[in-house]
Amino acid sequence: MRLIPDGTRFTLPPEWEWRETLRSKLEGVLSAWGYEAVQTPSLEVYDPNHPQADKSFKLVDRDGTVLALRGEYTTAISSLVRANFPEGPFPLRLRYAGQLWTRARDAELGRQREFTQVGAELLGVSTPLADSEVVTLALECLEAVGFSSVAVELGHPGFVRAVLSETKLEAEGIEKLRTLVHRKNAPELSAELSKHGIGGITRDSVMALIDLYGSQDVLFEAKQYALNDAAKLALEELQAVAEQLPRKGILFDVGIARRLDYYSGMIFQAYTPDFGQPLVGGDVGNHRVKHQVAVLVDQLEDFLAGRQYRLDVFLGGTFTGQTRPELADHRRAACHPHLLHPGNIDQPREELLTLVDGAVDHALGQANLDGLGHRARVALHGINREVAK
Repeated sequence: MRLIPDGTRFTLPPEWEWRETLRSKLEGVLSAWGYEAVQTPSLEVYDPNHPQADKSFKLVDRDGTVLALRGEYTTAISSLVRANFPEGPFPLRLRYAGQLWTRARDAELGRQREFTQVGAELLGVSTPLADSEVVTLALECLEAVGFSSVAVELGHPGFVRAVLSETKLEAEGIEKLRTLVHRKNAPELSAELSKHGIGGITRDSVMALIDLYGSQDVLFEAKQYALNDAAKLALEELQAVAEQLPRKGILFDVGIARRLDYYSGMIFQAYTPDFGQPLVGGDVGNHRVKHQVAVLVDQLEDFLAGRQYRLDVFLGGTFTGQTRPELADHRRAACHPHLLHPGNIDQPREELLTLVDGAVDHALGQANLDGLGHRARVALHGINREVAK
């Protein structure tokens, strides 16, 4: 018999300390930007129209009311605002941190069925500056936990929706095209268009959605495929946001085709080159008066804790490369700074430890290297730093 349900996990002391450090740093960034902390109930009244309704954990209350565990924060924050801030004051900046639950694992984001999210909502303002604020927040959040190289992808599902509408297909046909665009499957997309007899500029525009990806210049390329006012408006919104952001690290996926029925404005995701899944995501919705950024703490933690860094402690200029398996096997063990205390370093005091981004400086600061007569060399992202005593 399983001790815990599938898709959940125990959190042990070293991991807990590291997770709380991540949360503290992320919430510190949001707080510095003026976002005030709120929390919503973990139990919600089940709503079949909720965007996560088909994935929610449901239970029945004593009076027969169907309840659900909180599956995402955006809807919960909207309920909080309607109940407590119906008249503002706007703009309203709120932040949150807590657990979410889903019956189905998300293959795209690699989540467990119970996971932690830290995020913020900017409500009641509709300007390019507000749009760019949440993108900047995403960058600063990742920078705060040690990332120096981050790429942010921006897109606008409204552009894809508008282009696909020019095919004049029914909803089922549109959804088939959307799926192929989302998967970047050019051969099948071409075949599907041919099956429906779609040609000319409409065909060219739909096929172009797969390749409209790159720097800000791709927005100008996309203009020739904006066949109606809705497509033009989507590009104008992206262009306005682009003008508020630095060019470095900002990419545009004009053909992004995720959940066209849900997203009404710009969406974005932040990546690091070493990891193929998004660490931060956000969107602009409800006619651009609601802006959201969310950091997937479990995803962030798993990525950071899974990276291998070396702390080589030399004695007398020799290095034997001995390792301690109990540390190597526990991917988060070295997050605990006391592991680097001299009393925990066995003879001959050479170790290969698993470290995570952001823990190196803290760990070295905690380690008492005085009187050891050693040189500690830290290889981090290929950059060697030395601490000599």
